Amino acid sequence: MENNGIRILIQRLTTNWNVARVIRVLIPLLIVIAAFKNGEWLFVGIASVMLVAALVGPGACSTGYSMPYKPGEEVQTKDIDYEEIKND
Repeated sequence: MENNGIRILIQRLTTNWNVARVIRVLIPLLIVIAAFKNGEWLFVGIASVMLVAALVGPGACSTGYSMPYKPGEEVQTKDIDYEEIKND
């Protein structure tokens, strides 16, 4: 039986790849390689964190991961009731 967290991680690693995400992976990867060759371990650590973040795919969404909607997919929204407050 496969763990649900592993399934989600594999889905994030294999879907929604675009040019920006490829660039976000390549730059830290190049930094890790260069820093490793030069023995700059602080930069290896920092770039490794950036690399993992680019691979897993957290974005700027408030939930940490933004999944774009597919065309034709129904989006469920909730109505919000507002109460006007008058300041006399």
